[in-house]
Amino acid sequence: MFAGFRPKPMSEKTTSPERVAADRPLAPSQARAIERYGRAAADIGRMREKGLPVLAHQESALRRAGEALDATRPHAARDLASAIERDPRLARDAAEGNTGGAAKAMETERQVRIDPEKRAGRFVEQWQGMKEARASMERAGDRAGAEKLGKRMESMAGGLHRDPQLESVLRRRAPELALSMERGRSIGQELAQSVAIGRDRERGMSR
Repeated sequence: MFAGFRPKPMSEKTTSPERVAADRPLAPSQARAIERYGRAAADIGRMREKGLPVLAHQESALRRAGEALDATRPHAARDLASAIERDPRLARDAAEGNTGGAAKAMETERQVRIDPEKRAGRFVEQWQGMKEARASMERAGDRAGAEKLGKRMESMAGGLHRDPQLESVLRRRAPELALSMERGRSIGQELAQSVAIGRDRERGMSR
Protein backbone atom coordinates (compact mmCIF):
# COMPACT_ATOMS: atom_id res chain seq x y z
CA MET A 1 0.00 0.00 0.00
CA PHE A 2 2.83 2.37 0.84
CA ALA A 3 5.58 0.94 -1.35
CA GLY A 4 6.94 2.29 -4.60
CA PHE A 5 7.56 5.91 -3.66
CA ARG A 6 8.35 7.46 -7.06
CA PRO A 7 7.16 11.07 -7.03
CA LYS A 8 6.40 12.82 -10.27
CA PRO A 9 7.98 16.23 -10.90
CA MET A 10 5.83 18.93 -9.38
CA SER A 11 5.49 22.64 -10.02
CA GLU A 12 4.71 23.38 -6.38
CA LYS A 13 7.12 25.91 -4.89
CA THR A 14 9.17 25.29 -1.76
CA THR A 15 7.97 28.64 -0.40
CA SER A 16 4.34 27.55 -0.41
CA PRO A 17 2.06 28.44 2.50
CA GLU A 18 2.26 24.87 3.79
CA ARG A 19 6.01 25.21 4.37
CA VAL A 20 5.65 28.59 6.03
CA ALA A 21 3.03 27.12 8.36
CA ALA A 22 4.91 23.87 9.02
CA ASP A 23 5.74 24.73 12.64
CA ARG A 24 2.41 26.33 13.47
CA PRO A 25 -0.38 24.43 15.23
CA LEU A 26 -2.35 22.21 12.90
CA ALA A 27 -5.79 23.29 11.85
CA PRO A 28 -8.37 21.08 13.62
CA SER A 29 -9.63 19.76 10.29
CA GLN A 30 -6.16 18.64 9.21
CA ALA A 31 -5.38 17.12 12.60
CA ARG A 32 -8.59 15.08 12.40
CA ALA A 33 -7.79 14.01 8.85
CA ILE A 34 -4.28 12.90 9.86
CA GLU A 35 -5.69 10.96 12.82
CA ARG A 36 -8.26 9.27 10.59
CA TYR A 37 -5.61 8.31 8.05
CA GLY A 38 -3.38 7.05 10.86
CA ARG A 39 -6.13 4.76 12.16
CA ALA A 40 -6.75 3.30 8.72
CA ALA A 41 -3.03 2.83 8.02
CA ALA A 42 -2.42 1.31 11.46
CA ASP A 43 -5.25 -1.21 10.89
CA ILE A 44 -3.65 -2.32 7.65
CA GLY A 45 -0.22 -2.44 9.29
CA ARG A 46 -1.49 -4.76 12.01
CA MET A 47 -2.94 -7.14 9.42
CA ARG A 48 0.37 -7.31 7.59
CA GLU A 49 2.31 -7.85 10.80
CA LYS A 50 0.12 -10.90 11.47
CA GLY A 51 0.57 -12.17 7.92
CA LEU A 52 -3.13 -11.70 7.20
CA PRO A 53 -4.67 -10.35 3.99
CA VAL A 54 -5.85 -6.76 4.03
CA LEU A 55 -9.64 -6.66 3.93
CA ALA A 56 -11.62 -4.71 1.36
CA HIS A 57 -13.25 -2.48 3.96
CA GLN A 58 -9.80 -1.58 5.34
CA GLU A 59 -8.55 -0.58 1.91
CA SER A 60 -11.72 1.44 1.42
CA ALA A 61 -11.22 3.15 4.77
CA LEU A 62 -7.66 4.13 3.83
CA ARG A 63 -8.79 5.45 0.47
CA ARG A 64 -11.55 7.57 2.00
CA ALA A 65 -9.19 8.83 4.68
CA GLY A 66 -6.71 9.79 1.98
CA GLU A 67 -9.35 11.72 0.09
CA ALA A 68 -10.30 13.59 3.26
CA LEU A 69 -6.65 14.39 3.94
CA ASP A 70 -6.08 15.62 0.40
CA ALA A 71 -9.00 17.99 0.90
CA THR A 72 -6.93 19.77 3.57
CA ARG A 73 -3.84 20.08 1.33
CA PRO A 74 -3.05 18.78 -2.16
CA HIS A 75 -0.98 15.54 -2.14
CA ALA A 76 -1.13 15.34 1.67
CA ALA A 77 -2.10 11.65 1.59
CA ARG A 78 0.83 10.79 -0.68
CA ASP A 79 3.19 12.63 1.66
CA LEU A 80 1.82 10.94 4.77
CA ALA A 81 1.92 7.50 3.11
CA SER A 82 5.59 8.06 2.26
CA ALA A 83 6.31 9.19 5.80
CA ILE A 84 4.59 6.11 7.26
CA GLU A 85 6.51 3.84 4.92
CA ARG A 86 9.73 5.24 6.38
CA ASP A 87 8.48 5.18 9.98
CA PRO A 88 5.40 3.00 10.66
CA ARG A 89 5.19 4.34 14.22
CA LEU A 90 3.79 7.58 12.80
CA ALA A 91 0.56 5.77 11.91
CA ARG A 92 0.11 4.40 15.42
CA ASP A 93 0.90 7.76 17.01
CA ALA A 94 -1.51 9.59 14.70
CA ALA A 95 -4.22 7.01 15.37
CA GLU A 96 -3.93 7.84 19.06
CA GLY A 97 -4.29 11.55 18.37
CA ASN A 98 -0.59 12.44 18.46
CA THR A 99 -0.48 14.04 15.01
CA GLY A 100 2.45 16.43 15.44
CA GLY A 101 5.12 13.97 14.37
CA ALA A 102 3.12 12.90 11.34
CA ALA A 103 2.60 16.53 10.31
CA LYS A 104 6.33 17.28 10.46
CA ALA A 105 7.16 14.11 8.56
CA MET A 106 4.58 15.04 5.92
CA GLU A 107 6.34 18.36 5.42
CA THR A 108 9.67 16.58 5.00
CA GLU A 109 8.14 14.27 2.39
CA ARG A 110 6.52 17.23 0.63
CA GLN A 111 9.88 18.91 0.25
CA VAL A 112 11.45 15.69 -1.07
CA ARG A 113 8.57 15.34 -3.52
CA ILE A 114 8.93 18.81 -5.02
CA ASP A 115 12.72 19.25 -4.89
CA PRO A 116 14.78 17.06 -7.27
CA GLU A 117 17.94 17.69 -5.26
CA LYS A 118 16.29 16.33 -2.12
CA ARG A 119 14.83 13.43 -4.10
CA ALA A 120 18.32 12.63 -5.35
CA GLY A 121 19.70 12.71 -1.82
CA ARG A 122 16.97 10.34 -0.68
CA PHE A 123 17.61 8.03 -3.64
CA VAL A 124 21.37 7.87 -3.04
CA GLU A 125 20.79 7.17 0.65
CA GLN A 126 18.33 4.36 -0.08
CA TRP A 127 20.43 2.86 -2.87
CA GLN A 128 23.61 2.77 -0.82
CA GLY A 129 21.74 1.24 2.13
CA MET A 130 20.23 -1.46 -0.07
CA LYS A 131 23.59 -2.13 -1.70
CA GLU A 132 25.24 -2.64 1.69
CA ALA A 133 22.37 -4.83 2.90
CA ARG A 134 22.59 -6.96 -0.24
CA ALA A 135 26.34 -7.41 0.17
CA SER A 136 25.79 -8.44 3.78
CA MET A 137 23.23 -11.02 2.72
CA GLU A 138 25.62 -12.41 0.13
CA ARG A 139 28.40 -12.74 2.70
CA ALA A 140 26.00 -14.54 5.02
CA GLY A 141 24.98 -16.96 2.28
CA ASP A 142 21.43 -15.63 2.06
CA ARG A 143 21.14 -15.90 -1.71
CA ALA A 144 17.35 -15.72 -1.72
CA GLY A 145 17.35 -12.52 0.31
CA ALA A 146 20.08 -10.97 -1.83
CA GLU A 147 18.20 -11.90 -5.00
CA LYS A 148 14.97 -10.41 -3.70
CA LEU A 149 16.68 -7.18 -2.71
CA GLY A 150 18.45 -7.06 -6.06
CA LYS A 151 15.12 -7.20 -7.86
CA ARG A 152 13.85 -4.32 -5.72
CA MET A 153 16.93 -2.32 -6.70
CA GLU A 154 16.39 -3.10 -10.38
CA SER A 155 12.76 -1.99 -10.07
CA MET A 156 13.89 1.19 -8.34
CA ALA A 157 16.37 1.90 -11.15
CA GLY A 158 13.81 1.07 -13.81
CA GLY A 159 11.37 3.65 -12.46
CA LEU A 160 13.77 6.56 -12.83
CA HIS A 161 12.68 7.32 -16.39
CA ARG A 162 9.38 8.54 -14.95
CA ASP A 163 11.21 11.37 -13.15
CA PRO A 164 13.51 13.18 -15.64
CA GLN A 165 14.46 15.84 -13.07
CA LEU A 166 15.69 13.19 -10.66
CA GLU A 167 17.54 11.40 -13.46
CA SER A 168 19.37 14.61 -14.34
CA VAL A 169 20.51 15.26 -10.77
CA LEU A 170 21.53 11.64 -10.21
CA ARG A 171 23.63 11.69 -13.36
CA ARG A 172 25.73 14.44 -11.77
CA ARG A 173 26.02 12.35 -8.60
CA ALA A 174 27.03 9.16 -10.43
CA PRO A 175 30.38 8.87 -8.57
CA GLU A 176 28.48 8.56 -5.26
CA LEU A 177 26.74 5.53 -6.78
CA ALA A 178 30.06 4.07 -7.99
CA LEU A 179 29.05 4.52 -11.63
CA SER A 180 31.31 5.53 -14.52
CA MET A 181 28.40 6.37 -16.86
CA GLU A 182 29.06 4.89 -20.29
CA ARG A 183 27.97 7.08 -23.17
CA GLY A 184 24.49 6.40 -24.44
CA ARG A 185 23.24 4.81 -21.24
CA SER A 186 20.78 6.36 -18.82
CA ILE A 187 21.46 6.47 -15.09
CA GLY A 188 18.71 3.89 -14.61
CA GLN A 189 20.36 1.52 -17.08
CA GLU A 190 23.72 1.95 -15.37
CA LEU A 191 22.24 1.22 -11.96
CA ALA A 192 20.39 -1.86 -13.20
CA GLN A 193 23.59 -3.07 -14.88
CA SER A 194 25.51 -2.65 -11.62
CA VAL A 195 22.99 -4.91 -9.89
CA ALA A 196 23.28 -7.51 -12.66
CA ILE A 197 27.08 -7.44 -12.46
CA GLY A 198 26.92 -7.99 -8.71
CA ARG A 199 24.56 -10.92 -9.20
CA ASP A 200 26.83 -12.53 -11.82
CA ARG A 201 29.87 -12.06 -9.59
CA GLU A 202 28.10 -13.72 -6.68
CA ARG A 203 27.01 -16.64 -8.84
CA GLY A 204 30.56 -17.08 -10.03
CA MET A 205 31.89 -17.14 -6.48
CA SER A 206 29.32 -19.75 -5.45
CA ARG A 207 30.35 -22.24 -8.11
